[in-house]
Amino acid sequence: MRWEGYYTCTVTENTATHKTWTTDPVYLKSLINESNTTPPTITKVRMDYPQKQVDSGEDVRFQCSAIGIPEPKITWKKIGDEDFVSVGPVLHFPSITREDQGQYVCVADNGIGKTNKTARTIYVRTYKPKIEYSNPTGDVITLRQDEVNYNWQNEINWEYKEMEVIVEGYPDPHVTWWKVTENGRERLPEDSFFERGFEFYSVSMRNEDSFHPDEGKKLNGLRIYNFSPTDLGTYVVKAENKLGTAEITFTMQRKKFNIFQ
Repeated sequence: MRWEGYYTCTVTENTATHKTWTTDPVYLKSLINESNTTPPTITKVRMDYPQKQVDSGEDVRFQCSAIGIPEPKITWKKIGDEDFVSVGPVLHFPSITREDQGQYVCVADNGIGKTNKTARTIYVRTYKPKIEYSNPTGDVITLRQDEVNYNWQNEINWEYKEMEVIVEGYPDPHVTWWKVTENGRERLPEDSFFERGFEFYSVSMRNEDSFHPDEGKKLNGLRIYNFSPTDLGTYVVKAENKLGTAEITFTMQRKKFNIFQ
């Protein structure tokens, strides 16, 4: 019925202060003969795109249709996110992001019988890069005194120190490594193993959040062999694709010598 819904009563004093009282909302429902009622049924869930995957930034719209007597109330919920609720038949993302992807459920309820639910999944295939440390210890790597080769010009130490990150993004980001110097950032050349002891690597990882699980996630690392004092300092990992850039830093530092130990 058209007049069904929530009602409140508000009383305002006709004084200079205009003090106001408002009652709690009360839902007014029609007394429909139960023989004329039907539980909700979702008849269609339409999406602007026929495929399950879209590009970041696209305008994406779901529309859910349902029938029943009385007319069902439609809401959208997101599986795994209890705080997400969208009221109404249309679920709209004007500029969808990676964080919006997931499984959404259209719920139709009219108070008669069980609610009716239908789920739809959307994947965002292209998205800007994201970087995180692969090791929970984070951005600072502290070396013991004996782990730094002070005689590096005459001796070779084949042990290495390693920095590792997990990079996500599609198209696959281009990853570069940099060292912060007095003159700014210096890009580390990828073919500098024999000259400076730098070894770069990239290993594909399974991406369970993607429509194509073998895309968009890699373990990237830098190993420094024959670690010398000149290798101490701050390093920057940079990941770029056409949608954006992400950076993360490491600090390689020497453990301070405690004369009281």
